[in-house]
Amino acid sequence: MLKEFKNKLSEYLHREFHLDLSIVSGQTELSQEHLKGDKLREAITNLQISIDEDKKRKSKKLLTKDFEDGFHVCKSCKSLPRKEKEDICKWCNTFNELGAKLARHEKLFIIYQFENTNGKPDLDFGEFGKVYLFNKPEPEIMTKAKEILNLNSTKLAEEGYTNGFKFIANIVPTLTYEVRDYLLKYADLEEKDKKELKELPENSILPLNYIAEFAKGDKKLAVLRADVDNLGLIFSDGLRRYTISRIATLSRMLDLFFTGYISILINKVSEDYMQKELGNTSLKTDLIYTVYAGGDDLFLIGPYNLILDFVVELRRKFYKYTANNTDFGISGGIPIVGSKVSLEYMAKISEEMESISKSAIFTTKNKQNYLKDAITIFEKSFKYSSELKGYNTYNQRIFSNEELSKHYKKTPYDNYVNFETILSIADKIAEHMVRKDISRALAYRLLSLHRVYVSEDGKIDPVIYPKIFYQIGRNVKDEKVRNSLEEWLLRKGYSYGEDSISKENLIRNLDVILSIALMKTRGGKKDG
Repeated sequence: MLKEFKNKLSEYLHREFHLDLSIVSGQTELSQEHLKGDKLREAITNLQISIDEDKKRKSKKLLTKDFEDGFHVCKSCKSLPRKEKEDICKWCNTFNELGAKLARHEKLFIIYQFENTNGKPDLDFGEFGKVYLFNKPEPEIMTKAKEILNLNSTKLAEEGYTNGFKFIANIVPTLTYEVRDYLLKYADLEEKDKKELKELPENSILPLNYIAEFAKGDKKLAVLRADVDNLGLIFSDGLRRYTISRIATLSRMLDLFFTGYISILINKVSEDYMQKELGNTSLKTDLIYTVYAGGDDLFLIGPYNLILDFVVELRRKFYKYTANNTDFGISGGIPIVGSKVSLEYMAKISEEMESISKSAIFTTKNKQNYLKDAITIFEKSFKYSSELKGYNTYNQRIFSNEELSKHYKKTPYDNYVNFETILSIADKIAEHMVRKDISRALAYRLLSLHRVYVSEDGKIDPVIYPKIFYQIGRNVKDEKVRNSLEEWLLRKGYSYGEDSISKENLIRNLDVILSIALMKTRGGKKDG
């Protein structure tokens, strides 16, 4: 029965998605005895082996069929065929419409078997089922639906027909009257963009180029792509008693954070940003676009400076959510891009930065090394916040210098630096630049010194210190500001709350600090 179903589904997926989407399965024998102790672990290991074997020979019974001569590839997914007079394929068009509806609808209806119904389904999988999205259900659909889910609400049996709920991270910035008015008044838009903005319907999804206009200074976007570290290891070795209920609970609780709580967090940081950075309490829209979030990973897009602050808050909240357990780390990458960059490029470069975080090693003053649980920006990896304490088991491993030099290019040094502290220094410098205490010219000169006298592996040429002293003395007139810069870069380093960063680590990361400060103070219309 299962084998027959898999064959039918495989044929359908191959017909619709070619080899881009396929089903993989595995099986193992399971008895009552396997539900006790280590035998369940053994059974799941055997199941994983079976699944891995199927992955290596997926679609083996289906011949790979090339597209017909003269086919046209979808300009969006760059994979599936499209009609000659259209830009995107059937499925990209379907998912585009579905994404827009998910941002507005409250009810999800799933019909598992093929039945004739009135109206076009939002997703039609033929004999494998249909999916409808409605704010108010139609009686004809209600009688045939096999499952009716309330989206992002736990009100069971609401109005007598909802039989469950489903969290979906469907946060997207939308165009309200206040948002349109703000953008037309304060954003530095070209005439064609202004015309397009005026013609967009109320409550439509806000395009990325308008989201970028809410950034401070430089009108750039940041992409955040991240996931939980060592999840396989946590599932296999992290549960003292290995039971099906514990595995299911851990999986569901992780998914709840990334599908449910993430939306609440985006709501809060967007509202705070509108008030603190823009000084506007009438703007009621989220500023972070959720490409996807669920399971143990996420992919978000928003104004670059909002994303930089958001990732620290996200890690802090996840730390509390996991009972301050640093075995649950999050590694991610943040590229900063222009608003015209394609989503495909955003996905590629953010994945590359996430992989850098996954291989990051942090050395503390007592020469203890911690792995992963990092955020990477400008190809440099940082820990998140001094609030995260107690790194011990999975995130810890002691390396000898020989091991480090053998397997990793960078020379080990005291490089345990928190991203929250980096942002604090960048904000302080940006404030001085806004007040004209520090010129942009000085920032660029310090960047040039960093490029010349700090190597890729973090070694600092001592020549940089007198040159920094000279540049500060010559270009900073305010004595208090001059003393602060000399304190940070030449004497004691920088202190932020419970955290501190040595002058050496500050200089090593001066490129990241100054790049952020320069972006935040770049010209443009008044932020409002």
